[in-house]
Amino acid sequence: TCSRAPGRRPASRGLAGEHCIAPVPLASALAGLLMTRGPAEARPLSGGGNDLSGIKQLVGALSAANPTAQEAAVVALRKLAVASAKDEEMIVQAGGIAELVKLLSTGNEVARAKSARMLWTLSSEERHRSAIGEVRGIVPLVTLLSEGNSKCRASAAGALRNMASDLALRATLAAVGGIPPLVSLLLSSTCEVTRVNSSGALWNITNSPDNHPAIVESGGIPALINSLSSINGEEQVNASGALWALVAESVERRTIIAEAGALRPMVALLTNFVHLEAQAHVLGALLSMTEGDFHLLRMITQTGGLRPLIDVLSSGSMEAQATALMILLNLAADAENKVDIAREGGIPPLVAKVSSETLNMKVDAAGTLASLALNSDNQIGITEVGGIPPLVAALSSESRKVQENASAALLHLADNQRNQLTIREEGGIEPLVAILTTGKGEAPENAAGALMSCALQKDNQKPIADAGGITSLIKLLVAGTWEARTNAAGALLNLTKDNPTNKILVAEYEGMRPLVVLIEEGGQLAQEKASGALRNLALDDEHNKALIADADGIPPLVGLLAAGSIAAQENAAGALQSLAGRFENISAIVKSGAIAPLIAALQSENLLTQEYAAGTLCILSTEVPNRVDIAKAGGITPLVQACVSGSMLVKAKGAGALRGLALDNAQNAISIVKEKGIPPLSKLLQSDSVEAQTHSAAALLNMSQGHAKTCEAIAQGGCVPLLVALLSKGEVEAQEHAAAVLWNLSAISKLQSTISSAKGIPALVKLLAGGSVLAKVNSAGALNNMSRGGKFRSAIMTAGGIPPLVALLSTESPEGQMNAVSAVLNISHTPQGRAAIRDADGIKAVVSLLTNGHGDTP
Repeated sequence: TCSRAPGRRPASRGLAGEHCIAPVPLASALAGLLMTRGPAEARPLSGGGNDLSGIKQLVGALSAANPTAQEAAVVALRKLAVASAKDEEMIVQAGGIAELVKLLSTGNEVARAKSARMLWTLSSEERHRSAIGEVRGIVPLVTLLSEGNSKCRASAAGALRNMASDLALRATLAAVGGIPPLVSLLLSSTCEVTRVNSSGALWNITNSPDNHPAIVESGGIPALINSLSSINGEEQVNASGALWALVAESVERRTIIAEAGALRPMVALLTNFVHLEAQAHVLGALLSMTEGDFHLLRMITQTGGLRPLIDVLSSGSMEAQATALMILLNLAADAENKVDIAREGGIPPLVAKVSSETLNMKVDAAGTLASLALNSDNQIGITEVGGIPPLVAALSSESRKVQENASAALLHLADNQRNQLTIREEGGIEPLVAILTTGKGEAPENAAGALMSCALQKDNQKPIADAGGITSLIKLLVAGTWEARTNAAGALLNLTKDNPTNKILVAEYEGMRPLVVLIEEGGQLAQEKASGALRNLALDDEHNKALIADADGIPPLVGLLAAGSIAAQENAAGALQSLAGRFENISAIVKSGAIAPLIAALQSENLLTQEYAAGTLCILSTEVPNRVDIAKAGGITPLVQACVSGSMLVKAKGAGALRGLALDNAQNAISIVKEKGIPPLSKLLQSDSVEAQTHSAAALLNMSQGHAKTCEAIAQGGCVPLLVALLSKGEVEAQEHAAAVLWNLSAISKLQSTISSAKGIPALVKLLAGGSVLAKVNSAGALNNMSRGGKFRSAIMTAGGIPPLVALLSTESPEGQMNAVSAVLNISHTPQGRAAIRDADGIKAVVSLLTNGHGDTP
């Protein structure tokens, strides 16, 4: 709030140090004057009983040749004027002002002093000031400031102080050069009255901003600062008033005055509860100095200003408290001051003022706490002294500013985890929710921000929803300001995290489309919050995946992935991964141009973005057309690189994508080999990650399907021992894939020795005996290939392969039966083989197949 210095000082009558003057009869005045006259002038001054006539004679005496008579006339006239307003008026009517002004220049030193004192008295009235101005009395009064004796200077300064009360006259005073001598007197005079009058004159002069440069150029700032430390209270009042006026009109001058040393004596005056007017002026000046200049905010604090301001806030007059509160509000904008205000004990009185019946105090106290609460330590301190309940109560105020500041304070306090719970415990959730739709000004956006933070606490999520928070937040998404919409999206983001119930409510209240629109139209932060909410809503929720697609949410998410901020890209990638989990969305994701940005996201600096992008490509690669498109878009190389240098999850998802790309696509399989994809895939076979093991084994399986060259590359890449190890150590699906890869590799004669050397036959036999149905089928296929030549039949029998092969003949798997009977047939070509088959009841099993076998098995 802009502050201005107060109006002019009331005019002085020039009675300082005098006792009350009793009424003086005109006859006595004339008799006193007669005694001063010489023989030539000794004629009677008769007024015939007419007081005006007598006063005219006294006025006429002002121009007498006798200096003593002049002095006596001035004294007599002044006594009359002081004692009677009627006599004062007759003196003016008799032309006394013009004669007094003339005497300032023509009289002796005593007469000039007494004339100046008389004019000081007369100038206390506005009409008389005008008359003095009309007869050009200002110039000789200014002259006396420099040329007269101490009494002349004191009285002239008093008269000019009064004259400067009028706008036009102070302009004249400045124009005739009155400011420099007044400043000089203030600096050099040892007379208390002179300094009081000089400072008072300068204060009045400052009420015309046009005069400020002249005051500054004349050295007025140091002079006024010096007067702040005067032992005279009125001088302090005048100087502080003048300085207030100077700082109120010029931002640049505030720094000049502060750097000239004004702050320390100003702060000292804050503790003066005797001269309250000086205290008020200093408060006004400090308020001006804290507006717009952050440099001064620290200077005030560093000169000890906080403690006195806090004392005024606690025990000053209501007006002083209000000003001190505004100053603290401004000071709290500085980060270091936030700490200092708390350290000096400012928080308790500020909390108390939030409950004030004075609206402005309530507004400024809540605003100051809102600023202080940006500091994490203050968030604790405000809560510890009971700051949250009055702020919650203030939310129900009819005042827009109270609502705004109280909600802003709660917004900042809610950055603290404990406060998030305290706000709920103190009943803050319901009024915050209410403000979302009924609040004024910035209150709804602040309330949404506070709820956004409170929703981080799991225990707060249901109360917010029960209070109608979700529907109100969605309404704010549609009709609020951009800041409000952003905070509302952030609140929904937090409310839907790991909360299936709230996700259902967002869907029921049709929150999808407003979130999508916010991505399309909002700024960066809005996009981040909205995409994060959609990411949560799509996770593990088939219904919401459909609703987001129906709300046209996929294209803007793809756009965000391509060109959004780092956080927005992460959220968009996460949302797209979840959305791709619904088969119907896959085509829409691809048609929206997602493949290229997903590939680019594999190299994002954000790890989660990499993981989500790899996961989405993994899903997309399950569809035949997408395998071609991903490869054409250059996806194989970055996917291979992801398997090399990404996180374990990125590696696993990257292997999954390569798995999909290689399925039924010989060209992609060959490309993966060319891009050196086999080494990282083989390394993943040893991973502790089940997903990584499974996907890498499956990728090698798809690459080995009917492709002799890729099979040879897999073997040359050192994969066989790792695949053999996986047969006994891997999870079920990984075992199945590993056995299938060995089945494919074993179809190439020259690779059989590699498998045998890696002790693959005993491992295959063991899996054949104890693995899953599919693992048995694949193991039997590999053993069948190995048994075709006579080289490895004995090894199969030695490893105990005949019994599990015979057992497989009785399974329900046609492929298993086929692989087993083929292997048994191959082994039966030797006498030892036939004996082993017979001993394992193989003949009976084979005979049974003639009637019960499936397909081509019989």
